Amino acid sequence: MLYHFLYPLVEESSIFNIFKYITFRSSVAFVLATFFSIYFGKYFIKYMSKKQFGQVVRDDGPESHLVKRGTPTMGGIFIFFSILLSLTICGNLLSPSVLAFLAILISFTCLGFLD
Repeated sequence: MLYHFLYPLVEESSIFNIFKYITFRSSVAFVLATFFSIYFGKYFIKYMSKKQFGQVVRDDGPESHLVKRGTPTMGGIFIFFSILLSLTICGNLLSPSVLAFLAILISFTCLGFLD
């Protein structure tokens, strides 16, 4: 979105030319996704623990796996939304490579949900 809103303003001020470069946009997307994951991740884990979406561990497995009982299991959804947020803010949504990445991200998210 930043690319589509701010890059056309390059005619008024040359500072907006920086949004043309994929290295700048990918760095900003990385910082946004990391910040979102760190800041909101603890609340997501608390929420998932409160709703008891925990790991089920079989009794016939190794005893070292018993400590995993109750660990929240839907972290992939949180990762999906943090990547999607940074992609929509920083990505060129008309680029074929971004659209291909988005299709692959959605397909792997659906595969992980079915698993």
